[in-house]
Amino acid sequence: MTTMEERQSLAKLEALKDIRNKTIALEKLRLRLLHDIECVEGEEKCLGEYRREMEFLQQEKMAHVEELRQIHADINAMETVMKQAEEARRGSQESARRIYEDYGPLKQDVDLMRTELLGLEKLPDLLTDSKDKLTSMGISDKPKMPNMMLEPWHHHHPHSEESKSFASLMSLGRAAAAAAAAGNAPPPPPNPFLAAAAAQHSAMGLGPLPGMGSKGSSAVSSNELRNSSSGPTAVPPPFRYR
Repeated sequence: MTTMEERQSLAKLEALKDIRNKTIALEKLRLRLLHDIECVEGEEKCLGEYRREMEFLQQEKMAHVEELRQIHADINAMETVMKQAEEARRGSQESARRIYEDYGPLKQDVDLMRTELLGLEKLPDLLTDSKDKLTSMGISDKPKMPNMMLEPWHHHHPHSEESKSFASLMSLGRAAAAAAAAGNAPPPPPNPFLAAAAAQHSAMGLGPLPGMGSKGSSAVSSNELRNSSSGPTAVPPPFRYR
């Protein structure tokens, strides 16, 4: 009996030992399982945040791509506008150069006509600011009219025959007026051409024509006689009256 009980007790002890070991192992497995479950849940949350962040990054990337595309489009448009502006500036500069080349001789003609025919002052020159701008653009550095500045305006006038006829009429009128003033001969009858010129000059509000008296006859001062005798008379341009 004693031997059987001892064997049963030993068997129970062995079984208890196995149960204890297996219980400890089971508890360890349970703890590991719980830890893994918590890790899975935590990683799932992190993955969700990562996915949302990735979506935000993708959206930001697309926004930057669109912004870069718009920047490239703006750069291309700006290059086109700059080319057009450069062409417009070049065209305006060439036009200003041509106009300035025509302005100098024309102003010289007008100044000579005003001073020699009408006794008026010369037209004002360009402003200093405008001259500086023309110089900065390289337009007024080398004007292409050196010969024209040395020649009187009648040398390049196309109507030479009419200019000569008008000059001869003016010379005759001045000579007759000089003779009349000196008492050598009676004053000649008024020239209809000079009378018409004086009438239109008065109608324009510019006063009497220099060298003309109140009755349309020529009245030349001693200074004008000396000027006319000292050098060639400038040929005025032809006037046509309608």
